[in-house]
Formats: sequence, C-alpha cells, structure tokens
Amino acid sequence: MKSDYLKALKLGEKETKKYRNNGQFPYPSALEYILPTLSSLSKETIGVVEVPSSMITGTLTTSRQQDFSPSFYPLREPDTEFAIKWNNLYEAQISEGIRDPVKVYEFMQKFYVVEGNKRVSVLKTLNAPSILANVTRVIPRDLDENEQALYSQFVKFYRVCPLYEIAFSKPESYNSLAEHLGQDLENKWSEDTIVNVRSAYLHFEKYFTKFNGKHHRRTIGDAFLSYIYYFSLDSLLNDNEATLDRRFKRIQSELLTAENRAHIAWQETVPPTEKPAGILDILSSPSTPKCPIPLNVAFIHDLNAAESGRIFSHEKGRVWMEERFDGLVKTYSYENCLQNEDFDKAIADAREKGCKMIFTTSPALLPRTLIAAIQHPDIYFLNCSINLSHSAVRLYDGRMYECKYLMGALAASYADNHKIGYLAGSPVYGTIANINAFAIGASMIDPKVEIYLNWTSKKDNEWYEPLLAQGVSVLSDIDSFGANYTIKRYGVYKYRDDGSIMQLASPVWSWGKYYEAIIKTVISGTYEAHALAKNNQAMNYWLGMASGVIDIDLSDNLPYQSRKMIEGIRRAIIEGTLEPFCAELHSQNGIIHTADDPALTREEILTMDWLNDNVIGEIPPVEQLTEASKSMAAVTGVKKEEGTEET
Repeated sequence: MKSDYLKALKLGEKETKKYRNNGQFPYPSALEYILPTLSSLSKETIGVVEVPSSMITGTLTTSRQQDFSPSFYPLREPDTEFAIKWNNLYEAQISEGIRDPVKVYEFMQKFYVVEGNKRVSVLKTLNAPSILANVTRVIPRDLDENEQALYSQFVKFYRVCPLYEIAFSKPESYNSLAEHLGQDLENKWSEDTIVNVRSAYLHFEKYFTKFNGKHHRRTIGDAFLSYIYYFSLDSLLNDNEATLDRRFKRIQSELLTAENRAHIAWQETVPPTEKPAGILDILSSPSTPKCPIPLNVAFIHDLNAAESGRIFSHEKGRVWMEERFDGLVKTYSYENCLQNEDFDKAIADAREKGCKMIFTTSPALLPRTLIAAIQHPDIYFLNCSINLSHSAVRLYDGRMYECKYLMGALAASYADNHKIGYLAGSPVYGTIANINAFAIGASMIDPKVEIYLNWTSKKDNEWYEPLLAQGVSVLSDIDSFGANYTIKRYGVYKYRDDGSIMQLASPVWSWGKYYEAIIKTVISGTYEAHALAKNNQAMNYWLGMASGVIDIDLSDNLPYQSRKMIEGIRRAIIEGTLEPFCAELHSQNGIIHTADDPALTREEILTMDWLNDNVIGEIPPVEQLTEASKSMAAVTGVKKEEGTEET
C-alpha cells in the first residue's frame, strides 16, 4: 500500500506549502515549546478515553514536529523507515483496526501526542472522528481571570460528563447546559445522558458547519447551547434531515448572534412622532401601506395593570398609541402570562387574531418570546429588556438613568440631614445605572449625602419604618403604580413634620411614543432596514430623554429655584453636554474611573455591577429575590461586585 503513503505525503506537502504561503507555522505545535515549565506543572491522570481527532493539535517535543504537517499528514520521504512503519500501521488499521491507545497530554482542551504520533497520523489521514488515547491532564497556572474561570468550569463539567467535544466561551454556559438537561455539575451524569449529549452535539456540529462554515469549537458550543434552548436535544437525535435542514436555515442567524454583544446594532434615536394619518387617508393614498391595515399588534405582560405600575404604564402607552393611529392599528392585551402555558395560550390567540407584531413587556418573558419567534418567523417579536443579542427578537428599553440623575439632584436639595432612601426594582441590566446616577446626581448637590438602598424584589422586605426611624424623610420610591394602588407613594417625595407627603417629582415613561415610533417603521416598510442593521446583527432600541420617551414630571409645588436647577441639568443631558457617568467615579470599593478617562461606554453603563460610594446597601443575591424577580434576573441579571458588602 505504498501508494496510500504517497497520497498522504502529497496532502502533507500541499498543506505545509499552504501554511508557509500564509505566513503560518507549517508543522504541528509542540507542548514543550508552548510550556517551557511543563515538567514543574501538576498533572492529573484521566485514563483511556476516546478523544476527538480534530482536537489533537500537536506533539510533545519539537523533535517530532517536522515529521508531520499541521493536520498530521506524513512528510518523510517514501523510502525511509518512517514511511515503512507508517504503511504497516495503515494496513493494520484497514485490516483489523489499531487497538493500542496513543499517549497524550491534554492542556487547555487540546491534545499533544507523547507516544503514537504515526498512529495519530494514520487515523487522522483516514478521517477517524476519534482516537483512543491514554490522557494525562496538565494543570495550567498563571492564567488570566477569565481563562482560569473558563477552564475550571470545563474541568468541573468533564468530571460529571466526560466529553471533550463541547467547549464554551463563557464559564456559566457549562452550568446552563447542565440545568437545561435536568443535571448539575456535582453528580455524575448517566451513561445514556452522556451518549445522547455527545451524539446530539456531533449531529449539531455537522449541520452548523454545513450552513455556517468552519468555526472555533467554542463558537459551535455556544450555538449548540442556543439551539437546544429553542428545540429539544431529542430533536437532533430523532428529527429527519429535511426537518433539520429547514430548521437550520431559519435559525442560523440567531445561532450566530446569540450571546454575542459585538453583533448588536443600537438604535438610540427615533423619527419625529408627528400625528399619523387616519385610515381613510392611507387607503386613498397612491402608495400602498407595507403591512395589512389595520395592523394587529399584541402586548403580552407577565403581571397585570391593576397591581403592577410597570404594566399599568405599558398599558397606558398601548391605549395612547392605538388612539394616535386612528384605525391603522388594532391592539390586544394579555396579562398574567408569566407561566409558560399562559404565555403559549396568549401567542396562539394573538396568531389567531392575525397579529403581525408582538411586544412582550418583561425580561422574564424573553425566553418564551425567543422560542415563539423562532417558531413563527412571520411575526415581528420585541421584548422589553436590553443588552442581549438575539436576531429573532428585538429588544427595547430606555436610558432611565438620565432621569434618575435629575431626581437625585432634586432629592438632595431637600434632604436636610444628608439622608435619602431609595427603593429599587429588580437587579437587572440598567437598574444599577439608575441607582448610581441618582446617587451621583445627589452628591453633586450635597457631597455629604448618603443613599439608603433597598429593593422591592427582595422577599419579606421591610423598608419604610426602619428608614423613618433613622430620620430619613426624603425618599425615592417606585416609579409608577398599578390601577388599584391606593397609597400613592411614588417618585421622589418628602415627609413633612406633620406626616403629610410633599411630592417633588416622578419619572415619566411615554411608552405610547415608543410604540408609535417602532410601529411607524412597520407601516412604512422600513422596519427591516431600521438603523441599517447588518446581517446577523441583533437590534436593541435604547432611547433617552432626547427622544421624548423619558422625562421628569416636576411637582407644581416646587419653588422656581428648584425648577430652574432641574431644567438646566435636563437641557444639558438632552443636548449631550452633560454625561452622568464621566470624570471621577467612586464605587464602594474605591476609585474605578479617573477624571482623565472617557465617559463610560454603553456596555459599561448597562452591565454595572458596582454601587457608588455614597450608597448604603448592596446588590441582592439571587436567593433573596422573589420568584418573579428571579425570572428577570435569570435573563438580564447583574452580579454583585466581588467584595461588595452591605455597610
């Protein structure tokens, strides 16, 4: 079978030439070169396992490198002893199979051959998907924080599910996979589960590569996790090829954008909201609307407007928007849809009514919204959350921190004893920015002010009485109230000595303007081109005070001096001459942003996990949250800064 060696040699020479021409190293890597301190590193015996041949990327020593091309095709001349032994192994594999395991080191999820280089070469030449190997793990050290966290989670995953094939770009993804499959990273998974996961992943990898080309293994792992989120693991094992082909064509864009914030297209301005024409004007116009008239739009809420100020605010916006469109748009509202079965019923009813656009108004509803969007690509889906990358669902929210900065400044001007109470909602993207902007705005007026923080999302929470007992009389309460809310404590207010309340200001959410602006793009046919989003990009709408969807409502009782101060700050924010998160910033743990640094980026604002140094309180851990808040935090939650403690 000398001709087989010659064919393999030709492949090796061709690959080596290609690598040289591209300025790349033309041989397999050598672990002793990558790790000069290899002998001093700790090692762990894994044992004999099947390892993916594609993950065998190098040899142990530099002395063997030039025997092979990067893919382990042979490079020695055909009349050498090397070639003869290679041929003998080739014949053995063809006739009866190579049974002896090779010996490899595993380092950072890659394999380096210690003994059996020619066996690896033969098996990789024959496209063997896996190779039997006696594996010794090299324990890395001196990794950066992210690498250490990622590899530690992989090792934890491997001990319960010994699969090398699956790799993720984020440490938490290993736990997410386990939870999705009803497993954990503490107890060994059953053999049936491990076999099914491996088979499903290999099947997925084949289809993902077919539709999207070759990618890094971590990219494929991330996409795999997204896929089984929308569809079951069993679908990869049991559905026929035609079904999988159709599904991958429909979902490939979502797989490429999921969990990748670099692929978010941001829309931070809206077209002018002039009053839209009536339905008779549209029907008599020579240009035809780009959607059915009336456009049926559904709003799906996790809670209800009677009890939730957040939902009541969205509902007021829905009604206002429908009236503005004067017959062009018909809306339907569904409340109390936090449970999957209630959400699915709402989707089914909305589809039956011919809805072509569906807004879901809570981050807690995003998981089911994503599934519905993948299953119904003929409907536009949007979810009220922010800073997540999903091409199937657009996200929308507001820069409420701009308004909170104003409210903090106003509150501090009325806090005679330098104390202000602040009641936050759930610890999700944007909420921490709201707290810090309030605290920073307050400190601009009163450098001694302290913000006493608490959360509506905490279980069994008491707030008012302890604060009042400490002499706190100025409070920033809930932003809005439900239709059946009777106490009417909201926004920023001050307790007078006689116990009465002096209202100072409240934030304004003009959701109707927000919905009107988005729906206009559907009617005009510009929804798909909005913000010129590129292929495989997700769209996030993030509007601020300049758009008119967020503002502050000042009490009629305020003196003109207070109004003048707030109006001046408001105008500066709208004009872009004032940024709440610029210059020197201090967290509870010290300086985190110097005066010479540029203003915080959008990503840094949205993902804040620290509290300003004048905040008394903490970001609550998940176990302290109510069930509804846990659902939100699971999707867009932030983590408490390491070392931050309640003071």
